[in-house]
Order: sequence, then C-alpha cells, then structure tokens
Amino acid sequence: MYSQCKRMGTKIAMEPYSLDAFQPVEPGLRAHCRRVAALVQRIAGRLEFSGSLTAALEKAALVHHYPAALLGVRERLMADLQPQMRDVGEVDAARLPGEVESILLAFHGYSSGDRDSQPFELAGRVLECCNIFDEEMENLPYEPRPANQAIKEFVSNGGPLAKIIWNSRIVDPTHLARAANRLSEFIPASRDALQWVRRQTVDTGELIDLIGSNEFIQTAIFRVANSAFFSPVRKIVRLDEAIAFLGADVTRRIVSATAVQPLFEPGNLRHLWCHSLETADWAARLAEAASGKGIDPVDAFHAGLLHDLGRVVMHRLDPEQASDYLWWTQRGCPATYAETILCGRDHGSIGAEVIRDWDFPQSIAQGIEFHHCPELSQNLMAAVLYLAEIQAGADEDLPSTVRRHHALKMLGLSEVEFENLHMGPGPMAVLAAA
Repeated sequence: MYSQCKRMGTKIAMEPYSLDAFQPVEPGLRAHCRRVAALVQRIAGRLEFSGSLTAALEKAALVHHYPAALLGVRERLMADLQPQMRDVGEVDAARLPGEVESILLAFHGYSSGDRDSQPFELAGRVLECCNIFDEEMENLPYEPRPANQAIKEFVSNGGPLAKIIWNSRIVDPTHLARAANRLSEFIPASRDALQWVRRQTVDTGELIDLIGSNEFIQTAIFRVANSAFFSPVRKIVRLDEAIAFLGADVTRRIVSATAVQPLFEPGNLRHLWCHSLETADWAARLAEAASGKGIDPVDAFHAGLLHDLGRVVMHRLDPEQASDYLWWTQRGCPATYAETILCGRDHGSIGAEVIRDWDFPQSIAQGIEFHHCPELSQNLMAAVLYLAEIQAGADEDLPSTVRRHHALKMLGLSEVEFENLHMGPGPMAVLAAA
C-alpha cells in the first residue's frame, strides 16, 4: 500500500492506499498476477488458511513481481525519516503491508527460521507453486503438447501443493456427459436443417419448403430481408421473393444460424450466441482468403457457429459446478484456463464430442477440438477458427503470438494479409441485433 506519513508529535500516522502502484504496468504480466491470485485463493481455502493470511496471500500474488531488492526498504526509510519529521512536515512513502511483505520475502527465498514466520513461509511456497503453474500454462504454445499432459508433469514434479491445484477439478466426464445430454432440448428438426443446408447444392423449392415449415426460421428470413441493411424498395412479404432477394448463400446462412440459436437461449448466453455469429462470418471469410487450401467456406461458417458448443455445455453443468466455472472466469482466468483446471481439458475438446455425436464431418469436429491449440493438429479448420476468434475479439485463452503465426502459416496468409482483412456488418449482424 501507499502510506502517507504525517508528523503527529513524535508519532507517524499510516493511511492505507491502493496496491495498484506495486502491480506490473505491462498488461500481460498484470493478467498473469491476477490468475496467480485466483490460484492462491483456491489453495489457501484447501489449506484452511486464516482469513487475514488468505487476504495477504492474494495481495502478495497481485504484486509478486515487485522487485525483491526493494522489500524491507520501508523500515529503513522510516528510520531515516524519523529524525527529520519535524522539518519535512509530511512524507509520502510506498509501503507494503507487513504480512504481504513477509510472504513475498518467503517467495523470494528469504527465511528467518523462527516459529512466527512459518505461516508466511508456507504462503510463500503456495505463491511459488501457483506462479510456476501459470508459467507452464503460458509456455504451452512454445512446447506443443496437450494442456492436461503439461499439468500432469507439473503435478508429478511439484509435490503436495501442485496436487492441490490439480485436485481443484470438480467436473468429471459423467458431469460433462450429463450437461451435454441437456442439449437434447435442441430441436431435432433444427439439427436436421443444419445437416441439410450444408449440402453443396440446395434446390430453391426445397429451401422454400424447409423455411416455410419452420416459423422461427421464416421470421428470421423476413427480418433480415426487410432490414435497413438490405433496404428493399418495398416490404417483402413472400418467401420466394425474400430468398431471391437475399440470394441462396445468404439464405442458407440465416437458416443455419437460426437453427443453432435455441442452443444459446437457456442460461442467458446471448453474448455467446452473438460471438458465434461473428466468428462464423469471419471463419467463412478466412476460408475464402486462404485460396488454394481447399477449405469449404460453408463448412467454415458452420464450424464457426458451433465452435463454442463446449462453453454451452459448461454453462449447463450443475449449479455448483457452473458457479465455480464463473468464479474462475470472473477472476481474470480465460475460459480455456478455467476449463483445464476444472475438467482437465478445454471447451474445444468438450464441444467436439457433441459434434461427433451429431454426425458432423470429422474435419469440422477436429477443427472445433483444436481451435484453441492449432499447433497440435494439422487440421486447417482449427487454424481458421483460431484466427476467426482473434478477428471477433475473443479473449477465451491466453494470447499467443506463436500460435497466431503458426495458424497463419497453416493457411498460407501473411500477417499483413491477415491485418488487412475487412468485413463490414452483414446478415449475421442483423440477427444478432434482433
């Protein structure tokens, strides 16, 4: 904290300020500290630390990159200033709370060896363990391997404290299967519509029959056709006119997107629905840009629509588990990070299982499975989805220049070409705004 030192006779009064001054300025390092703070909170709970020690440990995690050489400076500074207080009137000096400083000293390897310091030394070891864990997660793209494999190696080498992190898992495969089964609420007719519209050629008459038999999809078609984005000369009221006006490709995308929408309705997942629409648009755009790679833009669009199906499953876990998932993400841990801790794998892997059960092509299922770690697969769809999420502004995993470059190389795109890709508002934006 900052402390404002005021002369009050021979006494110095301390007024607490924010820890912000001691936190890293660089955003990536600051995010690392937030994740470590979440990890130490969880371990402190398992070790039954007192409330004050837990609070001090969390603060220490937020500032654990504060230089070790500066620890303990406060006491020396105050000793130097004490004789001069009558002359300087009041002095601003940076200080860390004593318990926080003791934990940081232990974290940096300093030990007094006395009994009173033992809780702080244990807290320092907890901080060290969590710091190493987060660094392992950050290093995954540099040493391509599945996250669960890296964590198992970390646990085997990290001792009892590392095991506590891994034992934070509360979601086993049966829990995930039960949550996935809840997607049975997904209307079978809509799933059939998705499969049908993926066909390379679709007869207009069949398209009219399909849309006409589904009032939900029909409403979406008319909404888009009559939107300000398309601005028809007069209001379109006939289905055949709407399809002719929009064109077969746009109509098929609206049918697919509307068929998927019911998945996102329970649990207030509209934000995820809107993100999936934007990612689908970008995925199709990237498939077109990667000319010569043979990526079907129709398949890329559908992969984009369904790429976060695993996140839908996570939100349909039992309330306690879903709440725990939210706990991690609210404390600065990206979705994939929280999922790896809770489930041992991320939502790409979880969603791919559902997609395979729905008999989608292996290329789409595998692309979804590896869309947050494209370096682990030769599947081009994984690269498309990874880059599409970047363009859509997603923050579901730890940012990685290495992964970004790898995905671009897979698609034969340069960084300049990627940065220069543009896509204005389209039909999916109209649906998202409805």
